[in-house]
Amino acid sequence: MAEFTPEQTAAIIKAFNEKTQNQARCPGCGRDQFVLGGGVVYLPLFPSHGMPQGLERLGAVTHLPSIPIVCTTCGNTQIYNVFTLGVGEVIGLRSAGRSKGIF
Repeated sequence: MAEFTPEQTAAIIKAFNEKTQNQARCPGCGRDQFVLGGGVVYLPLFPSHGMPQGLERLGAVTHLPSIPIVCTTCGNTQIYNVFTLGVGEVIGLRSAGRSKGIF
């Protein structure tokens, strides 16, 4: 995926500020200055607590698409689920598992 468009960037920042009530602080240094990562991070979600097996090793797993937010002071990177932020559709993603409780 390419960098976010200006419209997508604005929507993500707006959603982040609304969800955090403009009170976001870095858990590493306590500062409140962040930049938006330039793409989506896909966190793999495995159905078990053990080591990935069979098809899981080949990538047949659920992913949690997330937006990286980086502290400009210490570099601590936080990730926010695109669907919880409410920006999935804005960036061209839709959840296949919402009815199952998977975002």
